[in-house]
Order: sequence, then C-alpha cells, then structure tokens
Amino acid sequence: MAPSITVAIPTCNRPVDIKRCLDSLSLVRYSNWHVLVIDQSDHDETRILVDQFRERLPYLEYCRMAEKGLTRARNLALRSAQGEILAFIDDDCTVEPCWLRDVAAAFMRHPEIPLIFGQVRPVPHDPKRCFIPGHEIGKGRILRGRLAFLRAGSIMGASMYLRRAICMQVGPYDVYAGPGAKFNIEDRDYAYRHLSAGYPVLLTPRITVAHHGARLYAHMSTRALLRSYGFGFGAQDMKFLRCGDRVAPLIIVGHIFKMLGFIVWPRALSGRIRGSHSTWIVMYFLGLLAGTRVAVMRDTGLWGRLDEYNSTDLIPLGTPTPCIAVVEAPSHP
Repeated sequence: MAPSITVAIPTCNRPVDIKRCLDSLSLVRYSNWHVLVIDQSDHDETRILVDQFRERLPYLEYCRMAEKGLTRARNLALRSAQGEILAFIDDDCTVEPCWLRDVAAAFMRHPEIPLIFGQVRPVPHDPKRCFIPGHEIGKGRILRGRLAFLRAGSIMGASMYLRRAICMQVGPYDVYAGPGAKFNIEDRDYAYRHLSAGYPVLLTPRITVAHHGARLYAHMSTRALLRSYGFGFGAQDMKFLRCGDRVAPLIIVGHIFKMLGFIVWPRALSGRIRGSHSTWIVMYFLGLLAGTRVAVMRDTGLWGRLDEYNSTDLIPLGTPTPCIAVVEAPSHP
C-alpha cells in the first residue's frame, strides 16, 4: 500500500506564492495524501485564497498560527499531521504531478531512513541580477554518522521528507533556527541531530521541487540572507560544542577549511572584499560567538527552554485577525 503522506506548507504574507504552489499541488496524482497549510500571515488574504482550492484539493486543511517563525510552523505540522510521511515544501516552490510518487518510492527503497532531502532546482532566471537558493544533488548518497555532515552540502528544507513516528523521537525543530528566528539553519540543524542520534539521512536527486524565490542582489535583504548562512553555520556548530558533542570540534575545523577554500584570495589580499567570498568566514566566526550567548539544553541539543517548544498558539477559523485566541493544536485519530 502507498504510505499516507501529509504535505505541509508553512506560509507568511505571501498569497501569490501559495497560490502558485497550490496550483501545482492540484495536479499531483497520488492515492493517499492530504495538504496542511500553516498560515502565519497578518491578514486574511491567504485564508480566503486557500478556501478557493477546496474543490480542487478536497483533502486540504488550513491552520492559522499567531506565532511567527518557520520552525514553529514545522513543529505544529510534526504534532498534528495525519500521514506517516511528512513532506515539507516551501510556499514559493512548485512540484510535478509525480512528486509524491517519487517521495513514496524513496521511502520504500530505504525503509531504514527517517529523513530525506531532495533537490531544490531554481527556475530559469538571470543569475547576474538575482539569486534563487537551490540544492542540486548530482548523485544520491546516504549520510551516516556526524562527520558525514561535512558532506551534506547546502541541504534545504524546501524539499524535506520524514517518517513522522521516528522524527518525533528525535525531537522538535529548534525554534531559534530558521527564517523568522535568530539563526537561519533549521534544515541543517535537524539533519545533524538525526545523524547524532544514529539515524542515516538520504540525499537524493530522484525527488525535485522547483524554487521560484528570486531575490535581487541589489536589495539589502538578499545580502543579509547570504550573510545569514555563514552566521547560522557558526552558531549551530557552537551549540553542539556547548552540548558536549565530541565531534563538534572536527566539524568546526572542517567548516573553517571549507570556507577558506571559497575565498578568491587575489581579490581578498588586494583589499577588494566584494566578490572575494571572504564575508562567509567572517560571518561564520561571528556566528560562533553568537552561539555562546543563547541558552542550550544539553540533553536535547536545542536552544532555549523546554516551555518554548509546547506552544499551542493557534488562531481558530472565523476569528478576526486582530483578536488572537489560543486553542489546542488539531489532533487526528
């Protein structure tokens, strides 16, 4: 039998993107699935738009969260999803009709693997004007053990799939990681915690999503996003060092040497910082420092306090946006 799959789409103030995403999902052909939209928007436009897809996507569930942050939305999906497989896709991505068949096939080929990352392929764009994050996987590989994390590359949560029962044992996503949080590395953090717990992680080119999230280089937000990657890497590495991970020093050294290899030394040594790629390693060291300034829970490998991971701050349907009420997270048999 085809495994049951919940497709979870966190979204925040991006109705144009979520419409394009749902349009592509309405063409997906799979026998046992449903869609969960987790909306953190400040207005009702996304809710109204989702309602328009009820006929095209009959197994469509909508949930409104008052709290912000991608990892908070992911944790809600982890708690409330119906399917045995949880498929995360970003709201600015689209998929082909065979997408979920490819997801199911990957899990059936690898029954021992609880976490899979697929390709994120940028749509055609002008690379001189704009940047679209992507993750191309030339050859599929299985990561085993914490040192294998150095071979993970730029894995992305925009194409992330997990066996919910096992991942619940690994624990929630770190609420201090990811867009809308302090450190922008929730996908890599989650992968490393699986490897630390002894679970293998699969990277496969057989599952692909298309990414439409173009960001103009001229915008300051794009530069800040690029800098945040190195900053997040450093903070994450410091977190696991503080948690007593004996492999963390090797991970730190490995990342430093990798970033040194990115630098265009002739430009850097001549003082031409722009285009030298030296900003990455500077931000990495700043991230290492920042990672010492947030409380950690050594037994879980998470930042913060335990009570920060038990939120049920949802806005029930029909509640006007300014009036935020707290209800229990949806549960399913």
